[in-house]
Amino acid sequence: ARQREEISMNPSVVRKRILQEHAALRRRLRELEAAVDAMHTDASQVRCVVDIARELLTELVVHTELEDAILAPALREIDAWGPIRANSLLEHHESQRAQLRELAECYGAAEDCERIAHITLEWLRDVRTDMTHEETEVLSASLLRDDPIAVGMESG
Repeated sequence: ARQREEISMNPSVVRKRILQEHAALRRRLRELEAAVDAMHTDASQVRCVVDIARELLTELVVHTELEDAILAPALREIDAWGPIRANSLLEHHESQRAQLRELAECYGAAEDCERIAHITLEWLRDVRTDMTHEETEVLSASLLRDDPIAVGMESG
């Protein structure tokens, strides 16, 4: 198993950082999608699509490592379900990394424009869906906030 460096940050800071990364990734996804669209009318654009896709694969690996380092520890500490959320995130990232390795192999071997367009558009859809799911399930402001609610505390 790979050792992960965990960085302790306030939950709101973690949330803001990951959401900023998601915004940057969405811009890159649009850039890749535009390259795929251009490839439909100009097959010589296939190298451009493959190059952008490979760059984005690397960026997504770095992004998942960042989430492992700062989001998983923040989730682990927020409430009683935190360790379950954190472990689920880490497990999901392991499967994502496997998928990214498979995609890298496909881009290394594929020359067929239609196949590259198909796997790329499917991958773009999956990444967008995954980010949206993360944003609603583990990056919500009500979950990642700096003032945790203490269960069972009485005020008076």
